[in-house]
Amino acid sequence: FTRVIVDGKLTMTSHPRPLRQGKLNAFVNTELGVHFARYDRMLLSENQFCRGSFPCFADLAVYDLVKTMQGALEEETFNELVEDKGKLMALVRRVDDLKPIKKHLEKYPYKHIQHLFKVEPSARSA
Repeated sequence: FTRVIVDGKLTMTSHPRPLRQGKLNAFVNTELGVHFARYDRMLLSENQFCRGSFPCFADLAVYDLVKTMQGALEEETFNELVEDKGKLMALVRRVDDLKPIKKHLEKYPYKHIQHLFKVEPSARSA
């Protein structure tokens, strides 16, 4: 997204479709793997971020990031990013197994959004 001020208000607009794939690739290649590795190291032995009750907001925030990126990336790319992130993926499985999360995802599932990053054929030839 691009952030711009319109009529005194911060507005976020999506990048033009031809730029999205390149920006996603740059993010994956320079940032996402580093963050996933850091999260994997930060997780406690119980595969959660906070001591005490599970899940905490950090658990849910990282879970949402992982699930969103799983829907945004090609399966092979995502699998390569997480193949050595055992604790991170254990956290995702733990959150997936929570009854309130299951119930919510039945109504509002994560979606595959790879199409949002593909360049339309007509845009390539232009």
